[in-house]
Amino acid sequence: MVFQDGIGYMGTNGSWRVPVVFDNLIAAGDMPVTIAIFLNPGTRAGQSNRSFEYDSLGDAYARFLINEVIPL
Repeated sequence: MVFQDGIGYMGTNGSWRVPVVFDNLIAAGDMPVTIAIFLNPGTRAGQSNRSFEYDSLGDAYARFLINEVIPL
């Protein structure tokens, strides 16, 4: 599962606590083992590239995930 703006979801003490929730659901048998990818937007010239990456039409972001991020 890919979490955009991943840093906000990674924490174990924050609002979302995805690692804790995933561990609990998997241990209870309510969810299959799932890999979480926590991905933050890049920067360009010191400014966030979030809008360009997440909001652009086309397949560039999907190709980035499939060809570069997921294979890692």
